[in-house]
Amino acid sequence: MNAFAQKLCIHLTGLFVVLVGGGFAVAGWIPPFSPDGSFEEMAKNFHDQDNVRVAAAMFFFGGAAFVFPTCAIAAQLRRIEGSARPVMTWAQLLSGAIGVLGIQIPAAIWLAISYYDGTDPDIATTLNAMAWFFLLGAVAPAVFQNFAIAAVVLSGDGTVYSRWVGYVNLYCALGLMLGVLTPFFKDGPFAWNGVVGFWIVAVDFFIWVFVMWITTLQAINADTGEAEGAADGRRVAVHA
Repeated sequence: MNAFAQKLCIHLTGLFVVLVGGGFAVAGWIPPFSPDGSFEEMAKNFHDQDNVRVAAAMFFFGGAAFVFPTCAIAAQLRRIEGSARPVMTWAQLLSGAIGVLGIQIPAAIWLAISYYDGTDPDIATTLNAMAWFFLLGAVAPAVFQNFAIAAVVLSGDGTVYSRWVGYVNLYCALGLMLGVLTPFFKDGPFAWNGVVGFWIVAVDFFIWVFVMWITTLQAINADTGEAEGAADGRRVAVHA
């Protein structure tokens, strides 16, 4: 049952990807609209837009789904760190859970903007900026989650996660840090719709998501195989 539960949890990464990525597509925000537009142009993106409300619902459920793969990763990290005081495993788990808010809060803000027709353009623009800063600027939980995973993986012998997984986490942490630059730019590559501010941060994050999905599933399968082999060995010893 434990192996099945872990596989179910890590495969819910797919639900996260479909709902969150699909939410941006439904809202028509790939890429996002420019932060340098007029307040009236900003407000038009939300007024009488049912697609934004549908996208918000997708973000709510997709963001919550991220908790499950985070737990599956924690289960495998604990095999490396040990069960006595796995502080980095706990740090990864809590960082992932807090990171869910980086999706839930922007979704709630976008939903609030689109909920009432005729929202003042100044208010709509300010709230939209707040939502994007939560999403792309508040990257600290994801960065610390990456660092915690890297610390555990690189301290191990490579039997659970290969060492390259640790280095990928370090690389992705550095890439995600670029999100903190978005509040300083309204246009160009570092704005929230720019090559760096949006595309590099988003691609970097989803690279990490898929790497951890695949390698965690491999670790679960390997652990299951080892457990079954040990059980077979005990049965042979008993019959002997």
